Amino acid sequence: MVREITVDGTVVGLLYVDHLVEGQLIVEEKAVPHLMTADEIAQVITYLCALELNVGLLINFGRNRLEYKRIFPPKDVASWRGRIHRYVWNPKPTASVNPLAHPLTDDR
Repeated sequence: MVREITVDGTVVGLLYVDHLVEGQLIVEEKAVPHLMTADEIAQVITYLCALELNVGLLINFGRNRLEYKRIFPPKDVASWRGRIHRYVWNPKPTASVNPLAHPLTDDR
């Protein structure tokens, strides 16, 4: 799922979420051999704050046993807005981003 993210009325980039279930649950999948770190958990928390959702699920398929965590947003969502820039893709920082445009089909 791709969503354009704005902060205080300014487009900051595109957010790519693995799965958005019923418009209410973020599911982020990983396939890493190490235990999930605070960075991976922070990624899901940031997605929750950016999309104003209440629950996320982080799943790691890269270990011998399935690892998963249910994640909730913090009480102070505003403090997490500064971290959004770390997880969004912004090809042109000053231009509005069209999430539906495909680089091979753009008229250039």
